[in-house]
Amino acid sequence: MNDLLYLVPGSGLVALLFVYLKNNWVASKDVGSEKMERIAKNIADGAMAFLRAEYKILSVFVLITAVLLGFKGESEGSSYLVAVSFVVGALCSGLAGFIGMKVATKANVRTTNAAQESLGKALEIAFSEASKLVKEISTTKFDASIDLYIRLGVDPKKADQMVRGNVSLPHGTGKSLKVLAICSPDKEDEAKKAGADYVGLDEYIKKIEGGWTDIDVIITMPPLMAKLGKLGKVLGPRGLKPNPKSGTVTNDIGKAIKDVKKGKIDFKVDKTGIIHASVGKVSFDPKKIQENAMELLNTVQKLKPSSSKGVYFKSVNLSSTMSSSIKIDSSILMS
Repeated sequence: MNDLLYLVPGSGLVALLFVYLKNNWVASKDVGSEKMERIAKNIADGAMAFLRAEYKILSVFVLITAVLLGFKGESEGSSYLVAVSFVVGALCSGLAGFIGMKVATKANVRTTNAAQESLGKALEIAFSEASKLVKEISTTKFDASIDLYIRLGVDPKKADQMVRGNVSLPHGTGKSLKVLAICSPDKEDEAKKAGADYVGLDEYIKKIEGGWTDIDVIITMPPLMAKLGKLGKVLGPRGLKPNPKSGTVTNDIGKAIKDVKKGKIDFKVDKTGIIHASVGKVSFDPKKIQENAMELLNTVQKLKPSSSKGVYFKSVNLSSTMSSSIKIDSSILMS
């Protein structure tokens, strides 16, 4: 217990040092022209004014709650340290909000300026803070997934505006995917050596007909698609139906399986115009989350339909399982 008393504040200090260094990194980036700097200052002043007004109200709430906790602790024989802990927690939360707002307003104008030189540089700045923050706000006790939500300015009802594809994330998703290879007997050894969890043909088609879907990806061969046609009602709603465009219908079974195991993911815009894909785990280093997210965004950008007019990237959000989402400044992508 005594070790824990030192470990908790020690971890907090290390985290603050890390944030301090990243804040300096963001601040070191070029802010742009004098006009951009003036606009950025006005935005920062407005943000800080909002934060001060909010903190005035919250401070009253914290004070009243702390007093009530103190009296409750005295009357029930528990320690007054409960109230102290609450105040310290509130102060730390407030400090996190203050630092986050300062860094966000700094990053905003620097991201815009970087976009004039290179989209890659702009994305690096935009995701640099979000990839760290999404780790901090995750409260689950398990290694939660980190997902990217991209709302596009397309009409999925129109065939020529359907955005779908696949991308190999440089650091994988962190998930252990169960792959079923439905292939001819001469390809079974190749599939097993490549790492498929299940390999076969008719026996697995019968299992799926019976309701078995304990798999994440199905990879098959073009000549066998006719046999899978009758499974469309089972596989379609679960996103398991193989598709040549996603690389899950191919004669090169071994390569397809290896790609999926290494982190290749399929994505498709849903009926509301949103692409939802996993880009890592909370345990990932922030840099890896950032690079995975950027790889997905760059791929989606290349798939922009020629018939899509106006803003393509309407919004971009990053979140972990059971956490609130973090909005990414997508103005640099609005083209």
